Amino acid sequence: MTIFEILSSNIWSFVLIWLLCFYRFTRVRQALLMACPVFFMMMGWLLLANPGKTFFPSTYYTVWLYIHVGFGKVFLGAVLIAVSLSLTVLMRLLARGRWAFQALPADAALSELAFRFLAVGLVFDTLMLISGAIWAQDAWGRYWSWDSLEVWALISWICMALTLHARFALELTPRKSALLVIAVFSVAFLTFFGIPFISQSAHKGII
Repeated sequence: MTIFEILSSNIWSFVLIWLLCFYRFTRVRQALLMACPVFFMMMGWLLLANPGKTFFPSTYYTVWLYIHVGFGKVFLGAVLIAVSLSLTVLMRLLARGRWAFQALPADAALSELAFRFLAVGLVFDTLMLISGAIWAQDAWGRYWSWDSLEVWALISWICMALTLHARFALELTPRKSALLVIAVFSVAFLTFFGIPFISQSAHKGII
């Protein structure tokens, strides 16, 4: 309900997803370290946030809260892994980056893996929107109301879908693909950690 709680919850979930990928994808572990600055930034933000006190709306006493939020965490965590791989591709534009990441697979392989994670993110983003609509119907009597967070969540989904389409339809280079992945993550991050706190919507328990 507060930025402190949102940050704390998501830092734990992001690190868990990151650790699972770090354990599973041994060949790209060095690239996954590129996600660490995001963790540190969120941790610094958390330390500056006010824990405060708030109420827990009656509409939040439902299993759909955990389903909806859980799908969202996997979605953004998967996209964060894609960003780590994409940043590695861009870092190789620099001489120091080429030297530091010379042991990693080629840019094309990193880009392919990044888009696989982006595709996983799209699946869970879709599930997040569907479960959110079901929850909204149960809580407020409507599936969709075009409030700010819902609109930006849809924008994030569209951006991700278009990026995946462009990857194959336009045969983008790994570097252009990397820029698109980073852009998608930026929009999704803004949606998760910006929009909910500048809008008065049902997502804050307001009917």
